[in-house]
Amino acid sequence: MGTMPWSLLIRSSLTAYQKRHLLQHLWKNLLTFSDLGKTNIVVLGRPAVGKSVLTSKLYGEANDFSWELPDTSSEVESRAIQLGEWTSLVRVIPGQTTAESDIGIDEAFNKHSELQGVIFVADWGFTGIRDNTLKESMIKKQGIDTLEKLRQHNLKSELAYFKRACDKIREAYSNGRKIKWVLIVINKVDLFPENVEDAMNYYSLNSNSKFAEILNETLKSIGELNIKCSIMPISAWQSDFSWNKDEVKTNLGGTDIERELFRELITKIAEFSK
Repeated sequence: MGTMPWSLLIRSSLTAYQKRHLLQHLWKNLLTFSDLGKTNIVVLGRPAVGKSVLTSKLYGEANDFSWELPDTSSEVESRAIQLGEWTSLVRVIPGQTTAESDIGIDEAFNKHSELQGVIFVADWGFTGIRDNTLKESMIKKQGIDTLEKLRQHNLKSELAYFKRACDKIREAYSNGRKIKWVLIVINKVDLFPENVEDAMNYYSLNSNSKFAEILNETLKSIGELNIKCSIMPISAWQSDFSWNKDEVKTNLGGTDIERELFRELITKIAEFSK
């Protein structure tokens, strides 16, 4: 059998190099489909903060007219998402305290050596309760009967979840897994467009909030120069929000602002993922 001519070999290698981003994207999709891929980005956050919707928009599904708003996720979701020139394998961990969630978090931080970044999705307390029995109990038995009381309840629960996430980041570092960045995404800004700055201040590193305290302690414990951190506002899905007798109307000012916030988010993730 004859050998391949050098000119053909060089041309084939050059073509493969030129199409390396496409090839890498296809390979990531194959690994995701077979659930063999190593996590590059993990998405965390409490139930109903919008993790799945945000990831679906990054993937491009939410732009499809046939796409429907998902229910609360109970299983780890995986997506091969193109960010900048390269494709990253993104895993979304369910927010509920379940065995599935625990396994997903443990695998992402302690098993996958290629984990680069963490996206923590927050919503400044505007977390809906989809279980009607639980909602009724919170209103009637716990006295959480106003939207502001619900927000404070949710922010307190968010702190506990965030601390758990930060503990995992520190644990990963102690085991030699160097996560490069953490991105705090404040979702549902369409519900508080006039108070976005207040929300940004709450989650900011320069704030005196308990959230900022936990974040600062985490960054200092692993070395602030070793990890990038940023806070980004977004509206993954514009919709009204109601609790008991209180209601807030979505008021972002149209889809142009939503798209611009989303473009800025993608740019930041791509920048961090270089």
